[in-house]
Amino acid sequence: MAQHDLIANALKRAKRLAHDGILRSSDLPSADRARLLRSGWLTRIVRGYYVLGTPGREGESGVWYGHDFRSFARLYLADRFRREYCLSARDSIEVHIGEPAVPAQIVVNTRKQSAKVSLPFNSSILVIPGYLSDVVEDVDGLRVMSLAEALCRVPSSYLEANPLKATIALRSLRDPVSSIGKILLGKGMPVVAGRIVAAYRAIGQDKIADDIKRTMTAAGHKLVETNPFASPVPDFGRPKAASPQALRVRAMWATMRTKVIEVFPADPGISKSTADLLQSIRDVYRHDAYNSLSIEGFDVTEGLIEMVRTGAWDPTGNERDFRTKDALAAKGYADAFNLVLESVSRVLRGEGPGEVAGADLHGWYTALFGPSVRAAIIAPADLAGYRSGPVYIRGANHVPPNAAHMSDMMEELFALLKEESSAAVRAVLGHLIFVHIHPFLDGNGRTARFLMNLMFVSGGWPWTIIRSERSRRSRYFAALDKAHVTRTEIHDFAKFLREEMNIDWGAARTSRADVKAQARSDSQPPDA
Repeated sequence: MAQHDLIANALKRAKRLAHDGILRSSDLPSADRARLLRSGWLTRIVRGYYVLGTPGREGESGVWYGHDFRSFARLYLADRFRREYCLSARDSIEVHIGEPAVPAQIVVNTRKQSAKVSLPFNSSILVIPGYLSDVVEDVDGLRVMSLAEALCRVPSSYLEANPLKATIALRSLRDPVSSIGKILLGKGMPVVAGRIVAAYRAIGQDKIADDIKRTMTAAGHKLVETNPFASPVPDFGRPKAASPQALRVRAMWATMRTKVIEVFPADPGISKSTADLLQSIRDVYRHDAYNSLSIEGFDVTEGLIEMVRTGAWDPTGNERDFRTKDALAAKGYADAFNLVLESVSRVLRGEGPGEVAGADLHGWYTALFGPSVRAAIIAPADLAGYRSGPVYIRGANHVPPNAAHMSDMMEELFALLKEESSAAVRAVLGHLIFVHIHPFLDGNGRTARFLMNLMFVSGGWPWTIIRSERSRRSRYFAALDKAHVTRTEIHDFAKFLREEMNIDWGAARTSRADVKAQARSDSQPPDA
């Protein structure tokens, strides 16, 4: 049998036996294991455990922290401790609120001796002989404290360092007075009670704070309220869905909107007629398509874009046009661009931009990939709804959320787009949070830029093109990643978009040389 057949058969067996991508040595015959290790399909984690993945991804820390680390922890901890373990209070909170990325070290409480298991990318599992809760919950395959108990046991330093996570956790409890009150009374924790009461008061939940305080004082405890947050926590209102993921979207929006307004102080308002405004957008189509597609790695030329625009691209009579990935992407972009123009037209006629985006966005996305469906490269079912599996952004620290949370998070994003009065905030945070969610397997960047421009135009700002020249592309991705990871630092991204908005595309050409020359000449940021 040929070597590639042996590898394919070994891979098929490994996929069938893997535990969410993780394999024990004992799961595979030694010959299969050796073949998959040599060919790069299998990577060692620690003695006795391997991760199954595409060759070449072993250097991707985002995949490890976003998926493989937690998958390994599930299997390893169950193998080693069975059910006699519990994650620390901090790690329990992060599991409960659905944090997509795992911290560099998971702390595990057991009845065993201390031990540290060193893992890839400077990560580790620290096993300590610590507190095991009387009631341990299984969440996402891991043994964790209840959210109420974890909040009572986590150090105040965690709340101070992670105010958004803490707020999401506090607001995620279904019946905080009962669940937290029972733990505080049962364990006799008046100091912790003072911190919890003050935390609820700091996030605008005064009734909950008063009820917990009343419960503790009735039992004879004297409380001193100590606010664990170093700075005020923004009020982010009531989400449409009660999930921690919806709360995260709303918290990010509330935290960052004022920083966007510092860069975009007031919307200028629409000054052109509908016809003139739509024509001005059509006039920059070639530049927009070239740059947006080039950012995503497609090798498009001005000639190809012009062929698509004029209808000279012939997928029925020309086999090369029908099959070429770059041509399919260019045709899909043209189709989606035209749909976005229809959305812009509706907004200019007076419809709410948030309502229009909620109704039309999935149509833009499907149009991007319509030519690939017709070429039988993508199955039609792949375009239905949001993604159903994990997705990773190469080279980024941000790990997109679990696919199970897509509907809640997108519903919250559309609700915020409807509520927000500033078009610039809708544009900047709409783009950022859409990419943060990453609701589709592909096309997220192009769709996010369409969403951004619909929102910019709705407030009288110009259609904004992000240049694909290497230094601009790098700055774009770095600013996005910084905002995603910190969930507070939006200034760099907002400032970057304001700079891109200043380019006069009316006099520009689309060649690579012109894009680079334009980037070099734009060394000064525009006036805020």
